[in-house]
Amino acid sequence: MMVFAYILISYGLSAAAPVTNPGLSLEDYAAYKDWMNGREDPRLADDSEDIRYAKIAKTIGLSGEALKKIVERVAPLADGIDKAMQDKIKVHVGTTLLKTRLKEVHVDARQGHVVAGLKWQCGDMRDVKVEAAYAAWAVAQGGFLVKTLVVWCTNEVGTKLFSAKIGRPNFLKIQKSRIERFGRTRYIRLFEEVREGPHK
Repeated sequence: MMVFAYILISYGLSAAAPVTNPGLSLEDYAAYKDWMNGREDPRLADDSEDIRYAKIAKTIGLSGEALKKIVERVAPLADGIDKAMQDKIKVHVGTTLLKTRLKEVHVDARQGHVVAGLKWQCGDMRDVKVEAAYAAWAVAQGGFLVKTLVVWCTNEVGTKLFSAKIGRPNFLKIQKSRIERFGRTRYIRLFEEVREGPHK
């Protein structure tokens, strides 16, 4: 295990634990949203709440009682969770070279699979891969429930010049202190659907 950790560190990849919100796990939030969205199913309209819990819980491999406990635990924390993540992400972006060029941070927490988008004004296009790594690092720090991140930058007239997607397991590997060294090489390979040049 020590050898594996050394390899990760040597290549600029972190084996650190994910950044989370105390008391709110990815799995619990997903189960909570399954309940919140599933209870509106018209096929369950005539069922009692206990039966609805049991039916929805069965689809996600839980007991009705276990799902009810998760909902009771998550419900007080869920209101405004998207804005809370957006604010935390913005704070961390403010510690990077993107701080004066950030245009938009959006977190969509309506489903259990939380998605974030981060947009900034492009700088020197030779540095855009480094900038993408900083954006992903900021979301790793503040987006404690984000599973998928889309990043893009635009020029002064709004034309998209770079875009990419990255999943949580990969953006959690990015270490801020190593971005300048690895942003153009190892870290950019953590992204998917990388597009450069003018596109929609």
